[in-house]
Amino acid sequence: MKQLLLALCLLVGVGAQAQPNGNLQWVQAFSDINAVMDVATDVNGDVYLTGRVSGTLRLGSTQLTAPGGLSLYVAKCRPSGEVVWATQLPSSALALGYRVQVDARGNSYVAGSFQGTLSYGRNQQITSQTPASGEAGFLLKCNAAGQVQWVQQISASGTELYSTCSAWAVALDVMGNAYLTGTASGSQVHIGNFTFANRQRQTYLASYTPQGTVRWAHMWQSAADFGGNVGRAIALDNFGNCYVSGNHIGGMQLAGQSIPANNSQSLFLAKFDTRRGQLQWLQAPAAFGDGNSLAADRQGNVYLTGWFSGSRTFGNKTATSHGGTDVAVVRYNRDGRVAWATALGGPSDDYDGDLAVSPRTGKVFVSGILNLSSEGTNQAFWVQLQPSGQPMRPVLVGGPGTSSTGMLALDARENVYMTGVFTGTCQFGNTTLQSTFTSGYLARYGHHDDRSTPPVAETPAAPIRACSVYPNPTREQFTLRLEGHTGPAARAVLLNLVGRQVAEQTLLPAGAITETTFSTAQLPVGMYILRVEHGRQVLTHAVSVQ
Repeated sequence: MKQLLLALCLLVGVGAQAQPNGNLQWVQAFSDINAVMDVATDVNGDVYLTGRVSGTLRLGSTQLTAPGGLSLYVAKCRPSGEVVWATQLPSSALALGYRVQVDARGNSYVAGSFQGTLSYGRNQQITSQTPASGEAGFLLKCNAAGQVQWVQQISASGTELYSTCSAWAVALDVMGNAYLTGTASGSQVHIGNFTFANRQRQTYLASYTPQGTVRWAHMWQSAADFGGNVGRAIALDNFGNCYVSGNHIGGMQLAGQSIPANNSQSLFLAKFDTRRGQLQWLQAPAAFGDGNSLAADRQGNVYLTGWFSGSRTFGNKTATSHGGTDVAVVRYNRDGRVAWATALGGPSDDYDGDLAVSPRTGKVFVSGILNLSSEGTNQAFWVQLQPSGQPMRPVLVGGPGTSSTGMLALDARENVYMTGVFTGTCQFGNTTLQSTFTSGYLARYGHHDDRSTPPVAETPAAPIRACSVYPNPTREQFTLRLEGHTGPAARAVLLNLVGRQVAEQTLLPAGAITETTFSTAQLPVGMYILRVEHGRQVLTHAVSVQ
C-alpha cells in the first residue's frame, strides 16, 4: 500500500484534482488478446472497433463466428457496447486490423496486415503479392452501413527471407483522403503505382483518395546498414500538416534531413504537408519506445509520448524521472519547438500506452503502465493533463492481477475508451474481471450523469426545409440561415479541410427563420465545411474564407 501511495503522489503531485469522467461505465473481457486492437468514435458518439475473430468473438450481446476459423473484422457499436453492424473479412492464413478511423460521413478505414487471401463482399478477394513467408499491409474502407468499398495492399517482391510489409496507422482529412504509415522490406516495395527499391525495415508514408487511389508515397532510408525504422502513428492538424512518429535504430534519412545513428530503439517525429507529402522537419525526441502514441489539437500543437530515465532535455525543456523509467509526454508547436515536457510515473519502471486529444476542448489524455511494486506488478492507468501539462488524479486498474493498456479513444463528451490486456484478478471500478491466462479487455469510462444506456426510440424531428450561408465567400463573418426549423435544437459545426472542428453553435427554433453568425476573422484563408445536425438530419455547406 505504501508503494501504491508513493507512486500516485509522484505521478500526479500533491493536491491533484479528480477526473470528472473517471467513472467506469462498463468493461468487457475477451479470451483473445488481439480481439480488439483499436477503438475510435464518430461525431454521434458511436464506437468503431477492429481486431480479429479467432473462432468466435462476443461483442456485447452479439457473437461473431469466423468462417474458416479466422477473420479480420470492423464493427460499429453504440456507446452501450451493443453492435450496430459487424463486417468480417475471412482470411486463408493470417489477418489483423491494427488501427481504425472514421470520417464525418460514417465511413470507416482500417489499417493492418495479412497473409494469403482476404475475402469480402460478394465473392471478392484480395491476395497478398508479398512472398508467402511475409505479410502484406492493407488499407480498407467501409461505408456507413459497414459494406467494404475497397481494399488496397502494400506489398514487397523478391526472394529475400525478410520481404514483408505492415500498415500500422491511418488518419483522415475532411475531404475523405486517407494517410497511411507503416514499414516495409523487400527488393521492391509496391504502394499503388509507386515502387521503391532495396528497402529493409523502412518507414513509408502514403496518401489515398476516397476511391482508394494513391495520391503520393514516400519511403525513409536508414543511416546505417544494421538500422531500421518503423512508422507507428500518424496525426493531422487544422493547417494542412501531417505528423508521423515511430522508432528507429541506427539513425535515418529522408529528403535531405537525417537523425544520427544509435544502438537503441529511439523515437522520431516528422512533419509533412498533406498536398504532396513534402518533409517540413525531422526530429529525434530524447526518449525511447515504439512511437505509437501521437495526436494533434486544433491549434496545430502535436503531442508525443515515450519513456525515459534520469533527466532528459526535450528542446529547451528538461524532464526528470521519479526513479526508474517514466512516461514522457511532450507537446510541440507547429514549428517543432517544445512547449512543455511532463514525466509520469513512480519509483519503479513505468511505460506509455497511448494518448488522445479532445477536438472540442484540447484536453490531453494519456494511458500507460504503472509498476506498483518491486515484484513487477504492472497496472494500467489513464490520466488527463491540464493545459500546462500537469496531470490530474489518474484512473487505475486495480489488482492483485496485472494489466496493461493498448489504445485510447475519446468521444465528443470526453468519455474514455481504453483497450488492453490483463491476467489474474483485476478491478475496473466496481467490476472485477478474472482470467487464469492473459486476456483482452475494452473499458468505457464516463461522467456521473452518463450511463451509456442503449438509445431510446424517439419521434423523428421534422426536417429543416432550407439551409443557406451568406455571404459566401466571406472575410470577417457569415450567417447561417435555417428555414422551417422546429422541434429540437440544431447543432452547427464548422470544420477545416482535415476534419478538425474550429467553431460550434447551438441553434434553438426561433419561428419561421432561425439565424446565427459565425466569425471567421481569425481563421486561416481556405475552404471549410459547415455541418448542421438536426435530429437525424445532416446538412452540409462548403464555406470559402478569403
